[in-house]
Amino acid sequence: MAETESNKKTKWIVVSIFIIVLLNTCFNLEKFPSYYWSEGVYIERGINFIKQGQVYSDPSFIDHPPLGWIIPSLVFKVLDFPESIISMQMSSGASDVERTIIFLALIPRLIGVIFTMTTAILVYKISLAIYGNKNMAIFSLASFAMIPAMWPFRNLQLDPLMITFVLLSLFILLPKDLNRKITGGVLERQVSVKIVISGVFFGIAVLVKLTAIFFLPSIILFAMGYGLNSFRSSHPDSITYPDKNTAVQITRKRRILFGILWLIPVLGFVFSLLIFFIINQHTLHNLVSTQLWQMSRQSFLPVWIALPLLFIASPVGLCFGIIGLARTLLNKDHRVLGIAGVPYLGFLFRGGYIEWTHVIPMLPLLSIYAGKPLYQLAQKIFCNSRLAKKSINDLGNLINYFVIGLCIVSLGVSIWFASFDETRPSREAIQFLISNLPKNALLVTDPGYGWIISVYRPDLNVVDYYALNKMSDIPDSFYIADRPNSLSYDPTLKNSEALFDKACPVKEFNNDLSDNSFHPYFLVPNKWWDVKVKYYNAKGCTNS
Repeated sequence: MAETESNKKTKWIVVSIFIIVLLNTCFNLEKFPSYYWSEGVYIERGINFIKQGQVYSDPSFIDHPPLGWIIPSLVFKVLDFPESIISMQMSSGASDVERTIIFLALIPRLIGVIFTMTTAILVYKISLAIYGNKNMAIFSLASFAMIPAMWPFRNLQLDPLMITFVLLSLFILLPKDLNRKITGGVLERQVSVKIVISGVFFGIAVLVKLTAIFFLPSIILFAMGYGLNSFRSSHPDSITYPDKNTAVQITRKRRILFGILWLIPVLGFVFSLLIFFIINQHTLHNLVSTQLWQMSRQSFLPVWIALPLLFIASPVGLCFGIIGLARTLLNKDHRVLGIAGVPYLGFLFRGGYIEWTHVIPMLPLLSIYAGKPLYQLAQKIFCNSRLAKKSINDLGNLINYFVIGLCIVSLGVSIWFASFDETRPSREAIQFLISNLPKNALLVTDPGYGWIISVYRPDLNVVDYYALNKMSDIPDSFYIADRPNSLSYDPTLKNSEALFDKACPVKEFNNDLSDNSFHPYFLVPNKWWDVKVKYYNAKGCTNS
């Protein structure tokens, strides 16, 4: 009876934390954060895919494999997005343009929420399998829930999709309790099916974003070990060998066999992508040249920039996750799982170009690693408590209240941060541009919301600064809409910056924080959420 009551409490706590994850991800999602550059690029590609079957808008620039926007486009197809949203606005009158813009931006973000919640479930399930302890798994989940405002997961990005499929690939291979040896008859066919399914998920992850390859060493090693242990449990007679050398040889062959079995679907996905590029308008040269450019892309920030980004996103996960990662690497039985995080950390600190999106895949892993040290710290804190001395149940209750309290505090932080309507200047600028720009005009703007303008005004030629920078024949006049000082972070865009500086001011859209000085965004010197509309004319401002 007591055990049943304890299980009910555990389920209630787990459900409560999942609710907090959802609230942290969704609170004011339609207005916070600002529309993100890459998010707009992938949304527009997804829309073009369902409309025209077009995978890349610029075949000479193949930045990422296509599944990252093809998967969301399937949801777009089911919802008839964005036409269904526009039709609703048209039927209700022009006064609802702002509300329509909000819905247009919200739908893709809700797709991202689905992947975020799936990742949260996987964090809990994988932690439960690794530690064999529900309390430690709860702390891993809590660590993931405590990401302030879930910033990195509030946009439809490739990295959250990619790490979801990587974790799915790992989860398929995990027994319910990794601390117990596999016992009982496990059919070799069942083992093979699991290994193949795991490989399929990892192949999908690679075709979402190529950086998934950094997680390959750990998962393939685990597939080899898992397959071997499962085979031994199914064939107890097969582990009796005439001598040690024979045993080593057979073991090695079995490991290689299961590794190849896991790699087959992964390589199948990769080769299908290469074949797609070759037989379509895209060439292998475009793919290779763009990937080489991305790998050699310089960072204008310090080498260690990933460290503060991880700390801002998840201070608890970073501090305790690094401790847990080190312990896992020192644990002989769990070392393979520790290897999962090491190659990607090397990628983050390699000295190349790193931004917010790149740290996302490490956040769920750090949360998994953080579960055990966090729980052990909570035990030490409350072990000497007078209330906990009464019984083990009292200690368990105190720890449960402690973790729920931490999650509620994180929710308060999320509400505080996300209460800021960061997208308001962009929404106002969108309405101004779709109403005032002349027909067939060229508009240079942030793709984060440029795709919305294209939906309303298909007659406009909407491009970004990189496209403008590559134009051999720049028009004598065009419009620019972007944040003030938008190009200062990228010296490669000097030509575009010069045009931006020469352009004539038309209208500014600002989000005034003077009435809310207590908000942390009040301290931001460069108001990236503001929008400045300009008009460039080669003859000068007097002729605009």
